[in-house]
Amino acid sequence: MHKVHVTSNTYANVKSIPNGFNLGNRFAILSAKNTNSLFNQDLALKITRMLEGEGYLVSDINNADYFLIFNLNIESSQATELVARYVPGQSQTTYGNVYDEYNTVEYNETTQSSGTITYVPSQYTLFTRTLHITVCDAKLYRENRKKEQVWQGSAVSSGKNPDLREISDYLLTAIFKNFGKDTKKFIKETYRLE
Repeated sequence: MHKVHVTSNTYANVKSIPNGFNLGNRFAILSAKNTNSLFNQDLALKITRMLEGEGYLVSDINNADYFLIFNLNIESSQATELVARYVPGQSQTTYGNVYDEYNTVEYNETTQSSGTITYVPSQYTLFTRTLHITVCDAKLYRENRKKEQVWQGSAVSSGKNPDLREISDYLLTAIFKNFGKDTKKFIKETYRLE
């Protein structure tokens, strides 16, 4: 069973949203990358379900109270880890004879010393997956084109799994646990992959 470790952090503009977002607030979901890829559509659908599950509404740009802008990235780098390897001990065979008054019996006996464990460097690809969500005041933007952030959340996970579709669920879950709130610190969580 594999685990996913996620670190998240959220910030809130307490002047704009002192108690978080209100139930029924309308959000327009936008990708920061301005692409209409199937992956971004899938991620937008997941965000829609999470918002609606918490009592918020999803709207078009013209009727939204807030713009929710998401950006999911993956980067890779090479890393080295030490991998334990068992080295068996050496074996030794002894030959001999056993005598009694009537017979001679030949024998051989093999003994093996205990093995050792050595640690060998092994390279692997480390994937860092980062999800940023920014929420801006849509009414203020429509009135004077001012982009005022009222909330921001980010989640980061690193590991050997390059599957963004699978990992994005855990990044979203970590961020939406504190949607509209200011965590005032990093929060570390561990999820079990099934």
